[in-house]
Amino acid sequence: MSSSLDPPTATSTILSQHVIVMRHGHRLDNFDATWTAVAARPWDPPLYADGFAKASDVGDRIRRLNLPIHRVFVSPFLRCVQTAARVVEALCGGDGDGEGLDPSKVKVAIEYGLCEMLSNDAIRSDVAPKDGRFDFNIPELEAMLPAGTVDHSITRVYKELPRWGESDARSRYKSIIRALADKYPSENLLLVTHGEGVGTFSSWLKGERVYDVQYCGYAHAKRQMYLGDNSSYASGIFELLDIGPDENSISFETSPMSDGVDVCMPIIDLLVTQTLTNFFAGLRQVRGRISYRTRTLSDKKSTQKSSDSASFAVNEAATIQNPSLTAGDRFCKSRSMPNMRNIVEEKIWCLLLAGVAKGYTGRPVYV
Repeated sequence: MSSSLDPPTATSTILSQHVIVMRHGHRLDNFDATWTAVAARPWDPPLYADGFAKASDVGDRIRRLNLPIHRVFVSPFLRCVQTAARVVEALCGGDGDGEGLDPSKVKVAIEYGLCEMLSNDAIRSDVAPKDGRFDFNIPELEAMLPAGTVDHSITRVYKELPRWGESDARSRYKSIIRALADKYPSENLLLVTHGEGVGTFSSWLKGERVYDVQYCGYAHAKRQMYLGDNSSYASGIFELLDIGPDENSISFETSPMSDGVDVCMPIIDLLVTQTLTNFFAGLRQVRGRISYRTRTLSDKKSTQKSSDSASFAVNEAATIQNPSLTAGDRFCKSRSMPNMRNIVEEKIWCLLLAGVAKGYTGRPVYV
């Protein structure tokens, strides 16, 4: 970290700055195979129902850290803004409907530098806008955040989105996290971004590759700050404190890294990574369509059954098409032993294919 106070003096104020970098919640297009085909903005899916609930739960968990979060910065993508809204409600003591919320506790701003990777690594070319313009309506997005929490006075670090086709999003994520932390050295920050952003931050701190970040997974770090006169300061090195909401939210591969960022990838590696990413997206689409048709047929056949049986069938179908839950989560949700076969088969495929991508290219493929 850069320093503007050398060395810290006896009159310096010493404090700890905390930074939490969090992934958005469950995205709708991974659960509804029909959504992308009819969406006006297929590159910008909203949260799935589980995503809203998970964001609120994680917000409560962060609040229970008894750590004041002074500022929240969020990617302009819709799923991130919706995630941030639920987390901020929890941080401000709201009940989920805006009641009892104290907006003075935290200030929120949209930051372009935290956006998704603007390349085919994250957004398929058949889904991305043809002209490369994502056209985020910032006032409309800000209106989704809890009333009174938006800080209109801030100056964004990134004045505009990166251009489509960027080749080094990891460096961008590392740069924006550093810049925001240095810009507010006496404040604790929560950054709501995407899987690659959380993975970059975690790899940077731990020196190990990250190959998976679950929805709403976050990395919590702190550093010592020495504040001097006239806004001068010196900073220590960030230390990874916690991974949440549980220890499996971020998965590491224990191999050495170069400052948390791959220095170079041959073009063939980029092509393999893109191909596997697109394969996973296609696999989700096929599984989603099969699950959707299965659920429809199941609903027709179950019209004469009791409401409990109908509810069980719907829950089981929804569980089968949810690609983000662990086997344990799925079992708890479905309570169905036959469904374990689907769980095991899917888990084996995901682990094998993600392993191929990770082993060959050295880069994660978030599924």
